[in-house]
Amino acid sequence: MENDSTDPRRASELLADLEGDRAALAQQAAGPAWYVPAVSALAAAYVAVPLLGDDPTPVVSMIFGGVLALSVLAHQQRLVRPRGGGVAGAGLVVALLAVVLLLLSVSFGLVAGGLHAWVVLPALAAGAATYALVRRLEAVVRRDVHRVR
Repeated sequence: MENDSTDPRRASELLADLEGDRAALAQQAAGPAWYVPAVSALAAAYVAVPLLGDDPTPVVSMIFGGVLALSVLAHQQRLVRPRGGGVAGAGLVVALLAVVLLLLSVSFGLVAGGLHAWVVLPALAAGAATYALVRRLEAVVRRDVHRVR
């Protein structure tokens, strides 16, 4: 990029090109299309774990392993690897954990009360909340990439 130009029109063109490059980078910082639905399905399955009875450890291990594997695959497929989402991103992650754990406790309560069929509601709510919050987290990360100066 030239930095010795005194022509205002040329400087404006260069700035417009730079803005276009930032927008393209922000677009490429998005994760794969399959990532958010897959993680949302795993969160819903995690909230439904109380239906499995006394020892759901193998299933919980598989769910956490699945989330880890999906995260690694998504990170490898990103064309641009952005840094974290900062304070806003950390807040979204904490909110997601709080919502999923709250819904998990609701599921345990429903199973303890013998209302097994109703566990589908907190499971679906966990999937929907995960979908919304992870999409929001990706938007925060893309916005941060777009703002890099």
